[in-house]
Amino acid sequence: MKNLEKILETVSLYYKVPLKDIKGSRKNGNIPKARHVYCYISRINNYTFESIGLEINRNHTTVINSFKIICNELEIYTKIQEDIKKINDLLLSQNFKRIIVEDVDLLALTKIYNNSYIL
Repeated sequence: MKNLEKILETVSLYYKVPLKDIKGSRKNGNIPKARHVYCYISRINNYTFESIGLEINRNHTTVINSFKIICNELEIYTKIQEDIKKINDLLLSQNFKRIIVEDVDLLALTKIYNNSYIL
């Protein structure tokens, strides 16, 4: 799961949250946001909920919930849209090959995944 690790490390650096906190049980500060964004970015890159959860010691239903939280926030908050685009830019600058969100409208993509997030 090398690419999932790269996504996790990039999200960790962006939000300035240690990897152990994202993988752990703490819920203060930016930790939940970093965890949710990791799940969202990983899912839009076609990783399974199960494999995403394994990377952060969570089950697939927790990952689905995290994904849905970010989907909902994308429709309301421009800050989360900016964060995800910046993280994607960081991943692209690291030659991350699997990223599918370059100049894609995140809201349109979210609506597609929102309608089929369990697939």
